[in-house]
Amino acid sequence: MSADDLIRLGRAYARCRGLALSTVGRLAGGQGSFFQRVAARRVTIRRVDRAIQWFSDHWPAELAWPEDLPRPEPQPGSPAASAAENDLTEDPLQAVRAALDLARARVEAGDLDGARKAEEAAFEAGSRLRPDGRIASVPALCDALNLSRDVYYDVVRRFAGRRGIGRRTRSGSASDRMLRALTRAGDTRFALFRTRLRDMRSNDHDTDAAPSPRVRTIEGAGPSDAPDSPSRTADNLADGR
Repeated sequence: MSADDLIRLGRAYARCRGLALSTVGRLAGGQGSFFQRVAARRVTIRRVDRAIQWFSDHWPAELAWPEDLPRPEPQPGSPAASAAENDLTEDPLQAVRAALDLARARVEAGDLDGARKAEEAAFEAGSRLRPDGRIASVPALCDALNLSRDVYYDVVRRFAGRRGIGRRTRSGSASDRMLRALTRAGDTRFALFRTRLRDMRSNDHDTDAAPSPRVRTIEGAGPSDAPDSPSRTADNLADGR
């Protein structure tokens, strides 16, 4: 993040809270002249990193974080983290697991339409967003997609904000599925990929490539590549199909 980007954050926070920029400088950087020093490039990288983390920890829920700037995860116990936790009236992870258990039961009962609806509910629960526009529960999303958290964090590291411009994923790969799901969910860190996702979907429909298997294999279900198989639901949802 550049010095100008940090000053942008300071000014946005100051406007939202009705504070002078010098006051925000004391809060985020420890001195009223902090942003003057930032503009003059007379602060250390460590101090800049601490200020960025402060903004992430204290960012107002009603103010959208700039889409083109990467945001560090708010630290546990910080105001932003606590606000996000308090906003969740239902544990997304438990909702995902309950929906997937229901999907398995529907498959065993031969109710494929019911299984498909249950899997849709699992994906929706895993795709819930916090007030700041980020995925509410990483474990819930990963469970819904049957992908590891390592895949999630790798996609965030490589593609969030402007870092992903010009980068591509291999169609059908774990990273591709996670990136599609995050974009489809509306995670603000991946706003730049929404147009690309529409293009990717269009290209997918124009190719003869076999669809990637659904992220979770349901015991007792038929082959994942069978027509209208509920085992493909979550991938199709992530793709917007």
